[in-house]
This record gives sequence, C-alpha cells and structure tokens, in this order.
Amino acid sequence: AILDMQRKEEEKKKKKEQLKMLTMGEDTHTRKKEVKAPEADMYTVQQPYIAPVDMDIIKLTAQFAARNGQKFLQQLMQRENRNPQFDFLKPTHALFTYFMQLTEAYSKVILPPTEAIERLRLN
Repeated sequence: AILDMQRKEEEKKKKKEQLKMLTMGEDTHTRKKEVKAPEADMYTVQQPYIAPVDMDIIKLTAQFAARNGQKFLQQLMQRENRNPQFDFLKPTHALFTYFMQLTEAYSKVILPPTEAIERLRLN
C-alpha cells in the first residue's frame, strides 16, 4: 500500500512537471534562454499632429525626395520657395526634421542597408 502511494505521488509530480513545461513553454531543469532586445526600427518615424492635407504633402514630397535624390529636393525648394505649403523644406521650420526623418526612412525602404539584406537571406 505504501509503494502504491509513493508511485501515485511520483506520477502526480510528473504530471505537474509536464503541465508546468506546457504552460511555461520550457523544461524546468534547463536554464532559461537569454532574450535579446529587438533591433531599433529603422522605418518608423514619430508623426506630429498636423492637418491631413499637409501630412500628405510632406509624405509625398519625402517619397519623391528619397527616390529622386538631393538635386530634386534643391530644385523643389527653389521652385516652391514662396509656397507656404512647402515651408517645411526650410531648415528653420518646425516640421523640417520630421520631413528629413521621413525621407531617410523612405530611402532605406527603397535601398535597404546591406546588413538588412544579409539578415533576410540568412533567415
């Protein structure tokens, strides 16, 4: 009778251990794996609150600037110098840094860094 009780207790322990493994997702006898922090997202830009029309103009201009380069941007700045909708192209404007961050993010999408391409190939 004592041996049966001991066997039943061992079975209960095994079942608890198995349940623990299933719920915790790991073996309790092994060490926990060290989790690496994810890499910083290079495609995300903090969006300011502005009118939707202005946001669309900034985003579209950033896409064209990323695609066509610095020369396009300089020509656009000269052509739209007096247009208040394109004031964000001036370095003293509050939205200039947002525009430049968007342009940089779009250019990384168009021409991704070689490290990102290698990581994708390996995975």
